[in-house]
Amino acid sequence: MGGADEEEVHDNYCKTRFNNIYKDLCSVFRMNSEKFEEYIGKEFDGMKPPTVEELVSVKLPDFQPFQSLNKKIRAYSDCMADLRERIYGMPYQREMRGNFLMQLEQELVQSNDILDAGCGTGLDVCFLQMQYPEKRFFAYDISHKNIRRARARAERLQLPVRFIVAEHDALPFAQEIFDLMYINEALLEEEPFLDTTRFIQMFFERFGTLCTYLRSHGIMATTHAFPAEGTDTLHFWHLYAAEQAGMRHLEHTIIYEPDERSNYFGCAMNKFEKTS
Repeated sequence: MGGADEEEVHDNYCKTRFNNIYKDLCSVFRMNSEKFEEYIGKEFDGMKPPTVEELVSVKLPDFQPFQSLNKKIRAYSDCMADLRERIYGMPYQREMRGNFLMQLEQELVQSNDILDAGCGTGLDVCFLQMQYPEKRFFAYDISHKNIRRARARAERLQLPVRFIVAEHDALPFAQEIFDLMYINEALLEEEPFLDTTRFIQMFFERFGTLCTYLRSHGIMATTHAFPAEGTDTLHFWHLYAAEQAGMRHLEHTIIYEPDERSNYFGCAMNKFEKTS
């Protein structure tokens, strides 16, 4: 058999093996957009989306001159909790979140311990726990108000998600404990409180710290918004932060295209694998 024939046989073997693995994975996939829409519809039944007037008239807390950054973020998150819950129910937000969660499923079926970093009111993690009751889900947020809502949601749905109030750089977990971690823009909340240089520095620091909680070959999935026009700067920040933390970039996926519903911003997702 010639070299070309051997190469063709090898290629066919690889394709067949890949297709079989993919079919095996698909056979255990449990999530779809219809399930998510049914879940989200029940969670936001009767809830009205915020008006423009409400969005622009939000009164932020009075920050003290020497208040720590984390205390400012906690006060801001508590202040925005009610409004954000209603924003999550808006059609483009529902589509965006649903697309993100569907993209996690291949990693979910191969993971046992999963962390939602910056979980808000627990909307995402409760849906995932419903679909995968045998998995162990943990979630944290800096806002006491968000965690109270999240715990109430989990209790109402009879879900065993472990919720805690915590900060990105002070988590009460052992290192290398999680197989999968996902972060839905939660590392970007410091931006209004810092100048650009300090914000970038803190983003890299916290990204690196969170990576230490992943097991070897664990997966981190992150999202970020990007403008319809111009450079997707946050994408390059994620790539650089991951490289510095010893993570291998796996994929970059657009989960929502910019349109008028989202004020011409889209949403992208990156997946990284811990290499050591």
